[in-house]
Order: sequence, then structure tokens, then C-alpha cells
Amino acid sequence: MDPKLLLIVLVGVIQCALALYLLTLLPVWLRARRSQAPVPLGKLVGLRLYGCPTAPVVDAYIEAKRVDTAVTIDDIAKLWKASPRTFQADVQSLILKK
Repeated sequence: MDPKLLLIVLVGVIQCALALYLLTLLPVWLRARRSQAPVPLGKLVGLRLYGCPTAPVVDAYIEAKRVDTAVTIDDIAKLWKASPRTFQADVQSLILKK
């Protein structure tokens, strides 16, 4: 097999995998964008790499932005990493505190 063809196929497979990965983040990104709490797509990738599930973290961020708090998506992600079991209660207390 021709090495150039092999390289082209390999690059194509990697691009398809990356596109599918980004497509899984698209609904969450759109939900945040429509809710006037935009989150950069790169930040969603970072959250996923950090070990946070994107949907609950972004939903909590949207909720915090609705009540006009100065909370960042990083603050919400830290709450998830600290204690996933009490995440919702922690978010509520953070929102009420600010």
C-alpha cells in the first residue's frame, strides 16, 4: 500500500473521530448559547478532559446566570470535582451566596 494513501486514510479517520467528539458537545453548547450563558467550545472540551460531565455543569451554570450571579463555569466545575454527590446543593448555596 502506498504510504501517502495510508497517511491520508489515517488523517481522515482522526478527523472523523474528532468531528464525532465535537458533535457530542454541540447540544450542550447550543443550550448554553440560547440561554444567554455562552460557554466556549474549547472550555467544554477542557471540562470533559478535566473529568466533569458537561451537561450538568453547563445546566448549573445556566441556572446561575439566570439569577445574574458572577459565577464562572470554572467555579461550577470545581464544585463538581469537589463533591459530585452534593453538587446541586452546593450550586444552590453558591448562587444564594453571591
